[in-house]
Amino acid sequence: MTFVTKRLQRSASYFTGTRYIILTVLAVTVLVYFRWAVPKALGYTNNPANYKLLDSKFGFYPSTVYDLFQALGPNGRRAYQIINYVDYIMVPMVLAHWFVATMPGTTDATDSWNDKVFWASNFLMCDVIENTCIWWLLRSYPTVFRVIAVIASLAGILKWVSVGFCVVTITWRIAMKPLTRKKRRH
Repeated sequence: MTFVTKRLQRSASYFTGTRYIILTVLAVTVLVYFRWAVPKALGYTNNPANYKLLDSKFGFYPSTVYDLFQALGPNGRRAYQIINYVDYIMVPMVLAHWFVATMPGTTDATDSWNDKVFWASNFLMCDVIENTCIWWLLRSYPTVFRVIAVIASLAGILKWVSVGFCVVTITWRIAMKPLTRKKRRH
């Protein structure tokens, strides 16, 4: 966890202002491209974007995995693998850095940093676990390992809970920032 913490600390100071905006626009552009353009490029007319992919769900059953993979067909599963590779690399790193850079600090720098790193690194680790399990499930289809599907589902639930806490923490700190300034002036 210290590697993740050090990496997030370094990037939080690096991605500010213009770099932050460029990174966000670039990340969104790449994600949109891989989500919609890759399936079409593979000749897959029944676009995976029409399906709710596993990593966008708040939990799922192992039977859902089999049904989704069967409905996607071979080209759809291949498109999903490519989408999963991008999700594996880009989303956890970019969003974890984005959460850390977005969260405003409080009066106690150590407290603020610990909150940022905890939720951002929790999101990062859960997303990596979920993506690894989905990769495994895609590779092993038509066999669906129930244990792997359950681990992927639990990691996905924890990922979305972490995202929720990040959003709540960001909102709370932005709302409380004027109050902490007034207290410091007195």
